[in-house]
Amino acid sequence: VSSPEDVFLVQDEIRGLHEDGAKRDADDLALIEVLFFDGVTERKYARQIGMSRCAVYHHKRRVLCTLKNILEKSEIFPSQTPFPTAK
Repeated sequence: VSSPEDVFLVQDEIRGLHEDGAKRDADDLALIEVLFFDGVTERKYARQIGMSRCAVYHHKRRVLCTLKNILEKSEIFPSQTPFPTAK
């Protein structure tokens, strides 16, 4: 994401997922909101929900890969965009 317009489009797309609860699990939406919009660390969020930091990290990676696929399909960002991939 290189420009302010791109950042806005990504944030708008992610926030739009809140309106379509059938597509996203509530835990995924909470993780996105807390880590990316509220600025809470993985460690602090893990303590809040009673999980290990490692489990939160892996959950975050899975959600990011899902979002990558959604963004690619929406054609906001073509598949050449260097988003992270899960390992």
